[in-house]
This record gives sequence, structure tokens and C-alpha cells, in this order.
Amino acid sequence: MPEYPYLYNIGIILSQRELEKQLIDNLPELDLKLTNIKKLYPNNPTLYLKSSLGDMFTFLLNKNKITIWNYTGGIQIINNLKIPHNGWSVEFTVKYLFEQLDNFTNDFVMCKKCNKIVHYSEVKNNVDIEGIYCDKCWLDKGSNKKKEYRKNSCD
Repeated sequence: MPEYPYLYNIGIILSQRELEKQLIDNLPELDLKLTNIKKLYPNNPTLYLKSSLGDMFTFLLNKNKITIWNYTGGIQIINNLKIPHNGWSVEFTVKYLFEQLDNFTNDFVMCKKCNKIVHYSEVKNNVDIEGIYCDKCWLDKGSNKKKEYRKNSCD
């Protein structure tokens, strides 16, 4: 078998309308389909969501929870958002999910700690594995880590 200089990943792209329809109408079936596809490919294919404007996001659906990142997977936009199985709250939750993606597309993000809406371009350095923070919460987070470090220090 020849060697290639690059590795290529398999991606599955769902349109925003298709994902929205599946989340509202038949979440368990969508989860089962995606699980079966992943079983076919040992390297875990990347699941992409494509908006009507062409913006791409990666996502993970785990039973009834969805996590969404930007297209590179480096910025978490939605973390384990629980999608109800039925009732009016399903549509409300799905609407909220797509509002957050629209916000990100338009350079707005929600602070992980205080839920304040801020421009991503102004806080893009305030990101860690847990999420994105406004400047105030980022500074508070840093000072709390210093206090915790001092508390656990041997000095």
C-alpha cells in the first residue's frame, strides 16, 4: 500500500434544515443513524453542520445532548445542550441552538460564566477547554486560579 503525506478524515455534512428537522421530529432515530455510521468507520468520521450561508460547524450528538464547535473544533459554542424528546420545549431548545450559531457567525458569543453576549473578536484569547469568557470573568477566573494555587502551595 502506498504511503501518502497527508491523512484525510471522512466527514458527514448535515444541512441546518435537515438537522433541525431531525432534532425536532426524530432525535432517537438520528442518534441511531449517526452511531451506526460511526461504527462503519474506525477513525470516527467528523460530523459537520452547514448553515444556509455556508458556515461550517462540527458537532457531536450523544443520545439527547449536542455539543457544537467551530469548523476546526477549536472553539466550543454549545456544550452538552439537552434536547427534550417531545413537546414545545424541543422547538424552543432547537431555536436557541441555532440562535447561538447565528450569533457566532455574526461575531457574538455568550460568556460561559455570566451569560453576557460579547464580540468574539474582542475575547478570542479568553478561551479554555470549558468555553469562552468575557474579560471580567476571564480575569476573575485567573485570580481564582492564583488563590487556589496559593492555598494548595507548600509555602
